[in-house]
Formats: sequence, structure tokens, C-alpha cells
Amino acid sequence: MKARVVRAYTNSAFVLLLFLLLALSGVALYPLTNTNDDYQVLQQVNYQLGREELIIKDVLILEYRAETYHSMALSELQTELPMLLQIQNALLHGDKLLGVPSNEPDNIEAIIVASQIEFSPLYSALRIIVSNSDTKPDINQVNIVFQHDNKYLTTIFEISTLLQQNAESRKVLLVITDLIFILLLIIIDIIKHLLFTRIMVKKIFLEEELEKQHASGTSIH
Repeated sequence: MKARVVRAYTNSAFVLLLFLLLALSGVALYPLTNTNDDYQVLQQVNYQLGREELIIKDVLILEYRAETYHSMALSELQTELPMLLQIQNALLHGDKLLGVPSNEPDNIEAIIVASQIEFSPLYSALRIIVSNSDTKPDINQVNIVFQHDNKYLTTIFEISTLLQQNAESRKVLLVITDLIFILLLIIIDIIKHLLFTRIMVKKIFLEEELEKQHASGTSIH
């Protein structure tokens, strides 16, 4: 009888421990399986900020510096311009290869859509400047670039700020979830002790007393 009680307690404790380990693993792996990774998008947004600043520097070189500097500036523009468009499209529609989801929160989505208003004329002017690389940039196109550049950078910076805030909020939420989970583990362990461990010990104690009484009765006879 005592062996059955111990075996039953051991099996129940094993099942409970396995469940708790699986639950803890799920909580720990949640950030890794989250498809809407703010940090991944934030990285691409920060690249976009740096890329836009580099492009503006090249436009300034083409407009105001000597021709000896133009070759490198044009080369950078030809390299960075397609990537500028790729990231903007990724922000608008998502891109699995870049790790950018298509379901950003509403507050970020609204700013991304607003950024397109500034991006479209900015990108068009830059393409005209690059396609006419054999001549000095048209001052009208340069003015369009400068007119929309600051506004576009402002919207991208706002997206970066919101992504950082979302990432920090998610970290806090995960910490709170972990603390709640640990508290639940403690409560479950206390309940296990009150409902199982004490009962099992009591049963074993009673069985041992009965065995002693039985052994005493047997010895007397």
C-alpha cells in the first residue's frame, strides 16, 4: 500500500513538473516566435535614416562641389537609391526577407502611409538627377529633393521612436508575464504541498502505525 501511494505521488509530481517546464519554455520562447519583431523593423528604419542622409550629401556634392567629386557621389546614389525604394516598399507592404511585417500597429501604419506623400516626389526627383548624370543636376529637381527630404526624415524618425517605445513596452510586458508565471508556480507548489504532500505523508504515517500495531499483535499471539 505504501509503495502504491509513493508511486502515485511520484507520477503526479512528474506530470506536474513536466507541465510547468513546458509552460516555462513557452513563455521563454515567445519573443523568438513573435513575427512582428520591432527590433528587426527598427534596424531597417535606422538604415533608411542613414541612407537618406547619405543621399542628400551626394546631391549637395553634385550641386555645389567640383566635378572631381561627382563620380563617387553618383556611384553612391546609384547604389543607395534602389535600396531606399526597397525599404520604403517594405515598410508599406511588408517584406519577409528583410524581416518587416505587413501588419504594423495602427499608430505606426498611419505614419508610414504619411511618409509616402513625401517619399514619392523625393524619389522621383532623385531618379531624374541620377538619370541625367552627365550634366549638372537640374536646380528644380534639387529644390524638390530639399523640399521633401526634411519632412520624410521627420516621419521616418517618428516611426523609429514609436518602434523603440513598442519594443520597450513589450519587454516590460514580458517581464510582468514572467513574474506572474513565477508567482503561479509558487502558488501551485504550495497547493501541491497542502493537497498532496501532507496527505501522502499522513497516509504513510498511518500505514506505518498500522503495520506496527499489526506486528505487535502478531508477536503477542
